[in-house]
Amino acid sequence: MNIITKDIKTIKDLRKYVNSIDWYNKKWNEKDADEINEQSANNLLVRRDDEKTFGLAEAFFKSTISKKLQAKTYKLPWGTSQVSLDRRYRYSEVAERLGKEIHKEYKDSDQSLRCYYLKNKAGYSTYDISDVFIYANEYTDEIVYVSYDRKDIWWNNFFKECLDATIPNNFDELNRIKKFNLVLRKDEFKTISCEGKTFKEALDNFYNTNKDFNAEHESEYQRMPNTWFVWGTTALEKLPENESIVGHKDIKEKRYVYEDAREIGDLR
Repeated sequence: MNIITKDIKTIKDLRKYVNSIDWYNKKWNEKDADEINEQSANNLLVRRDDEKTFGLAEAFFKSTISKKLQAKTYKLPWGTSQVSLDRRYRYSEVAERLGKEIHKEYKDSDQSLRCYYLKNKAGYSTYDISDVFIYANEYTDEIVYVSYDRKDIWWNNFFKECLDATIPNNFDELNRIKKFNLVLRKDEFKTISCEGKTFKEALDNFYNTNKDFNAEHESEYQRMPNTWFVWGTTALEKLPENESIVGHKDIKEKRYVYEDAREIGDLR
C-alpha cells in the first residue's frame, strides 16, 4: 500500500495515513506515556497487561472482523459533522473554532464544510481522542483549515508533522499574547427608609415616590450601570463599615419578600 507520510492536503489521504498506523499494538514506556498523557487533552495511554508498557485505551477503538486476516482489527474512529455557519439558533463548537477568514469565505459559498476529529462513540458514552478539529471542503475533500487545541500538544504535533504546512491553521494564534478589557464591578450599599402597613405596601410606596428606582433594575440581566436597585432589607439603623454585609444576621439578601420584614431597630 502506498502510504502518504507528509504534506497531506485531503481528508481522504489523512484518514488513510492515520489508519495505516497500528495504534492498537503500538507501545510506549512509562516515561514517554507520562509525557504524552501530560501533553494531551485526554488521558490517552494506560498500562498494558504486562504492566511494563503503555498503549491507547481500548475504549478509543472501533473493532471489526477481517475475513481476510481472520482476526479482529482495531482502528481509531473518526467523528464528523457538517459545519453550520448560521449562528442564530444555537452555539456550535465546530463553527466557533473555524478561522474567521474561512468562515467568511464559505458563509455565502455554494459549497459546504465538514469537520473531522478523532472520537469514539460507544453506546451512551463518547470518548474524545483528540481535540484537533480538521475542516474539509465537502465538494473537493480538500483540507481548508485546522483548529489546534492548546491543551492537546501531542496531537497538535502529530498533525502538524503530516499535514501540508500551507493549510491555514490557528497554531501561531494559540501562542500569541493578547490584550483584553476587563469590566470591574464595585458594589455600594446604602439604606433608604420607606413606610407602609406591610413591607409590600412600603416597597410599593417607595417605588411610587422614587421613579428612578424602577423595579426592573432588580434583575441582574436588566440592571443599568451605576444605578441603585433594591438588593435586600435590614433592621439596622446604619450599615456596618469595613465588613461584608452578605450573610449578616440582621440583613436579608432578598428582593422579593413574602412576609413582613423587621422594622428598623427591631433586632430580635
